[in-house]
Amino acid sequence: MFWLARILATQERWEEAAELETQVMETEKEWFGFDNSNLVRSLTHLAKLKFMIQGKWSEAEKLALEAIDMGSRVMGPEDPDNLVGIGLLALMYRCQGRLDEAEELETRVMDAYLSTLGAEHPDTLMSQRNIAAIFRERGRYEESEQLYMQIIETSKRVIGREDPRTLQDMRDLALTYNASGKWEQAEQLGLQALQALRRVLGPEHRDALTCQSNLAVTYFRQGRLEEAEEKNFQVWEISKKLLGPYHPDTLISQSNMISIYKKQGRMEDVKKLQITKTEAKKAGINDVTPNNGISKRWKARLQSWRLKFREN
Repeated sequence: MFWLARILATQERWEEAAELETQVMETEKEWFGFDNSNLVRSLTHLAKLKFMIQGKWSEAEKLALEAIDMGSRVMGPEDPDNLVGIGLLALMYRCQGRLDEAEELETRVMDAYLSTLGAEHPDTLMSQRNIAAIFRERGRYEESEQLYMQIIETSKRVIGREDPRTLQDMRDLALTYNASGKWEQAEQLGLQALQALRRVLGPEHRDALTCQSNLAVTYFRQGRLEEAEEKNFQVWEISKKLLGPYHPDTLISQSNMISIYKKQGRMEDVKKLQITKTEAKKAGINDVTPNNGISKRWKARLQSWRLKFREN
């Protein structure tokens, strides 16, 4: 059941995976008692699954806190499995806009990894990426840029210039440039990352599509609406084909098309693409704007989830 729950999670079948993980956890309690490392890992994974099911956020937070408390007692506060739980709780807070708490927890995780694993370990770099993203979301763009540049240099040295993770770091730095209004740097680095991701992973890989979507946003914010439309339309069409019409990634692209058409004054096209509450609910989204697009708040949450949960 343990591995089946993990397989279901990789298929984004969150509710089925959570049900199986609950059964695994109950079995572990019977076999090993209530305080053990296996139970800590199961609690953490169940918290992750609950977090991916809309409407289960308070339950997910409670499970994560329970896992961290147990992990600190059983394995120690700096045990790698316990740090995973703390990082997960930081992500929950980040996606809820509780950035002070998210930064505090993620800094705790990063410091622990630095002291136990070193500056070049993948877990340390991942924690630094999370902090760089928090800096961006808090408007602390210079700190975000500096940290991303540090991460990119380390990644190039340790895993190579064209490793997908290095290219994703370049994409994320471009996103910080975008947020701070540095359009030229955002476009230049975004294009460089996109071309490399297409070459390394293929043009229809989700990381390449995310990079292309970010580039479309750069064009949109500069008023280059035809280029924004072209880039985002390609992402939307591929997402529909590969993921289906109600997948969160597909609906984000559809919502972006609505924003572009609205800016162009193409209200008939806007009406054709309106996302109903029923459609949004199928993707686990319960917040649409009056113009029937996904709200900025939910886009931010979904985009934060995508990378984190695909990597764990």
